[in-house]
Amino acid sequence: MAKKSQVKAAQPANKPTKTEVLTYPKADVFWVNHWWKILLIFAACFILYHKTASFGYVLDDQIVITDNTFTKKGFGGIYELLTTESMTGYFNAQKNLVEGNRYRPLSLITFAMEYGIFNELRPGFSHIINILLYALSCVFIMRVIQLLVPDKKPVFGFLDMGLAVALLFLVHPIHVEAVANIKGRDEVMALLFSVASLLFLIQYYMYGQSQVYKYLGLICYLLGLLSKENTITFLAVIPMSIWAFGGQHSGKAWRSLAWLSLISFIYLMLRFNVAGVPEIGQKITDIMNNPFLEMNAGEKLATILYTLGLYVKLLFIPWPLTHDYYPYAIPIMNWGMWKVWLSFLLYAAMVYWGYKTLKQKQVSGYAIWYYLITLTIVSNVVINLGTFMNDRFIYMPSLGFCLLLVWAIWFYGEKIKNVSYDVVRLGFLSVPLLTFGALSLLRVPDWETALSLNQSAMRVSENSARANSFMATALFNEYKESKDDTERARLLDEAMPYAKKAADIIPEYFNANLMVAGVAGEQYSMNKNLDQLLASFEQVIYRRPDVPFLTEYLQYLNRLMPDMNKLTAFYIKVGKKLMSENNIDQYKWAAHFMKLGLEVNPADKTLNQLTGECFNALGDRNQAAQYLTRAAGLQ
Repeated sequence: MAKKSQVKAAQPANKPTKTEVLTYPKADVFWVNHWWKILLIFAACFILYHKTASFGYVLDDQIVITDNTFTKKGFGGIYELLTTESMTGYFNAQKNLVEGNRYRPLSLITFAMEYGIFNELRPGFSHIINILLYALSCVFIMRVIQLLVPDKKPVFGFLDMGLAVALLFLVHPIHVEAVANIKGRDEVMALLFSVASLLFLIQYYMYGQSQVYKYLGLICYLLGLLSKENTITFLAVIPMSIWAFGGQHSGKAWRSLAWLSLISFIYLMLRFNVAGVPEIGQKITDIMNNPFLEMNAGEKLATILYTLGLYVKLLFIPWPLTHDYYPYAIPIMNWGMWKVWLSFLLYAAMVYWGYKTLKQKQVSGYAIWYYLITLTIVSNVVINLGTFMNDRFIYMPSLGFCLLLVWAIWFYGEKIKNVSYDVVRLGFLSVPLLTFGALSLLRVPDWETALSLNQSAMRVSENSARANSFMATALFNEYKESKDDTERARLLDEAMPYAKKAADIIPEYFNANLMVAGVAGEQYSMNKNLDQLLASFEQVIYRRPDVPFLTEYLQYLNRLMPDMNKLTAFYIKVGKKLMSENNIDQYKWAAHFMKLGLEVNPADKTLNQLTGECFNALGDRNQAAQYLTRAAGLQ
């Protein structure tokens, strides 16, 4: 039998011990030894996203930049951005349109600083900033993985797991929304500061670096919270990381939890003082801000589970992608549908396997729990987000997927016999890297303009009322810019079906009905087809009589008087229909529109009679008598 000393000597010399694993090199070694990897990350990021430097503002950029009064004050608006709810600069008042509130001042402050520097809107510069922040996030991701799992052998001696995870994260197409949409900077900054916080705190707690790293980690955590509230999930992620990979220092996870809890408390007190305490369970009656409005509890839970399953599908197969998952791009689901049960079983398996392997402090269990923890806040389980799902919601959790996939390639690559491990790993890794990179290159141009973005959405979200309405709006805006009458007529003709479909999907959708009325009004100005105009207006009145444009345009028509008989017949028909609803609000609108009719034809007996009956139903006896008496005296 060999002696113990001989056995010990026979062990691989390069196998790290716990002490060696947790020996951290000098602070500057990473930037010196890995400079080419850092350049590779930045270069790959610019290759994928350089086109966005010529893109403009789209989607929610209007809310946070172009129409935000605080942002457009430049440096002078920073105080107001810090001391108000994040939508106040757009609405000029705090409006809690969705459950809870929004306090994400940091990204808005960066937009204000850009405006302050240039004294004008420069979307190209904003896009470049997004690219740089995204690339820097990937650099931090690489370093964090290198420190958490330093004993994983690099492929061909240079492609370590950290670089592999960072590159896979960088090229994933589901991230295009967060990077190519300027407003998505809140997502990018939240992850950037969250991962930076994790990096600094593992340097302090696991590798014994100076207290400066602890304070840097806590500051970054606070900055992440001020970027977006998703960061609060790192309250669990950071201690879990230290516990799972800290070796002899794993017990320090509780110390990190205590410090992070203190910062979280400070942030929440600041948030509540500025934006108010969120009302969990707040009743939201606008379906565009509460997609579950028409569902019972069972349907709501089933639909949430279905969307959680879609997230997993999009992580593995990110095609096709859309920016719009509003009602009813995602259909109402129930527990009789197999896709709901498949998603339930998938997540149950993830919880089980994650629990089992995390107890053993394995990378796979850590990756799964990272995904589940960071997903909670965007799952619609904790709080109603105002939409079923979004690509940007999965931005932070997707890091767990990337880590799990790379771990699987490293782990199972070793089990294939008679082949070089390095060749197998590189081959397996190349497939998602090249595929995801190509899909990202195809996805980026969709974000160039509002029209291109909505055209891409219509290929996927054709049953979304919002997508159809936005498509109509984009075409309508193109119409306003065009100088060619033939092209203008074509754009209006193309916009109308989208507007009508949006109103058909959700009849009470205000913007859809506004677009139907607006497009109809512009079509009339070009073709003078009064029958077509009144037919469109009639349908809008039945659905949303409160669209102000209707009243304004009808008053304009009354002054033009294109055809008194047709207008009179229109007002009578609309009044009768609204009165038939036997609803007090509809009676008010019936009276409103019939009084408009009386502006056209004050001597019409039917209009006077119906108007009198309306006021009678409303309890206004004086006005009722006035119109009924007038009707009685008319032939």
